[in-house]
Amino acid sequence: MANVLFSSAYGARQTTLAWVALETTGSAVAVGWVVAAQLLPFIVLGLSAGVVVDRRSRRRTILAVEVATTLVTLAFGLVTLAGLEVWQIFAFAAGLGVISLLDNPVRGAMVWEVVGTRHMANAVRVNGITYQTGQILGPMAAGFLIAAVGPGATLLLVAVVGTAEFLTMRAIRVRETVVRQTALRASVPRRRGELRELAAYVRRKPRIVTVLLLVGVVSTLITTMPVLLSSYSSEVFGTGSSGFGVFTAVVAVGALCGALLSVVAPFPTVVSAIATATALAAVQATTAWLPTPVAFAAGLAGLGTLLMLTDIGNLSIVQVSSPARIKGRILALQSVLYLGGQGIGGLLMGVAVSALGPRVSMSASGVATLLLVLAIALVAGRRARATAPAHRPRPSAPRSVTP
Repeated sequence: MANVLFSSAYGARQTTLAWVALETTGSAVAVGWVVAAQLLPFIVLGLSAGVVVDRRSRRRTILAVEVATTLVTLAFGLVTLAGLEVWQIFAFAAGLGVISLLDNPVRGAMVWEVVGTRHMANAVRVNGITYQTGQILGPMAAGFLIAAVGPGATLLLVAVVGTAEFLTMRAIRVRETVVRQTALRASVPRRRGELRELAAYVRRKPRIVTVLLLVGVVSTLITTMPVLLSSYSSEVFGTGSSGFGVFTAVVAVGALCGALLSVVAPFPTVVSAIATATALAAVQATTAWLPTPVAFAAGLAGLGTLLMLTDIGNLSIVQVSSPARIKGRILALQSVLYLGGQGIGGLLMGVAVSALGPRVSMSASGVATLLLVLAIALVAGRRARATAPAHRPRPSAPRSVTP
C-alpha cells in the first residue's frame, strides 16, 4: 500500500511539475531543465547517499524523506496558487531532487530488509507491480485535475496523498522484518574507503558492469518521457494537459503489464537484459512516427512494457549479485546512473525537441540506444570469452595390457 501511494504521489507530482514548466515558459528546453534540476543532484551526491543508507535506520530515513517531500509539495502548491515565477519552478525541482537522494537506494534496501535474500527476486517483481499501479493512477489523475482545478490545487492534493503514505510506512514494525538492521549496521565497520570498496567490487563483477552500462544508456536516451510526452501533447496532437496525463498513464499501464509478465518470466540474465533493451530501442524509434493519438498511445503501451521488463531485469540482477554489507552503495550507484541519466537525458531531449521537433528527437534517441546497446553486447561477449576457462579434454583412462 505504501508503495502504491508513493508512486501515485510521485507520478502526479512529476506530471504537474512538467506541465507547469511547459505552460509557464512555453519551451520544451525549460521542461528539460526542470527534469535536470530535479535529477542532477544524484550525479553529485548519489554515492554518498548510499553510504548513509548503509549506516542509518532505513525505516527512519524513508519517513524523514516522506515528511520533507510532502512539505515541499505543499509549499509548491501554495506558491503556485499565489502566482508562480519561473525561477521558483527550478528551485522547487532542485529541492525535491536533493530530498530524493536517499529515496531510491533506501527503498530498494528496505525491500531486501523486509523479505530477505530468499524472496528477493519475487519481491522486486511485486514491487514493480505496485509501483506501476500508482504510476497509472497518479499521472492520469493529475492530468484531469490540472484541467479541472488547476496545478496548484493538484499539488495540494498530492501533499495529502504524501501524508497518507507517511502514515502507512510508519505502521511497519521493525521487529517483524526478516533482516534486523541493528545487526546489519554492526556488521559494517565504520572506516574510510567505503566508496573505493564499492569500486573494487564492481570492477570484479563483469555482469554488474554490463548491467550498469545498460541502465545508464536506457535512462539517458529512453527515459525522457516528461519532455517527450508534454511536447507531443502540446505540439503534435494538441491534446493539452488531459492528453499529457493520459499518455503518461498509458506508459504506466504498459509498465504494469511488463511487471506482471516478469512474474512468470525466467529469472533475468545479462543476455535477456541486452535483448530486452534492444527491443526497447527499436520500439522507441518506431513509436515516434505513429500518426494518430490512438496509435501513438498503443506504441507507448508497448514501450512501457519493455521499459519495465528492462528495469526489473537490471534491478534483479544487481540486487541478487550484491552482498548485504554494500547493498545500499550498489543501489545508490544504480540510482546515480538511472536518475542522473534521466536528468542529463531530459536536458538533451529538451534541446533536441526545440531544434528538431518531437518526432525526430524521439526516433533518434531510439536509434542511438540501439547502437550503444549492441556495442555493450559486443564488449561483454568479448570479455566473457576472454575470461572463460579454457576447455581441456579429460585424460582417458590407461588401457590395461594383457600378457
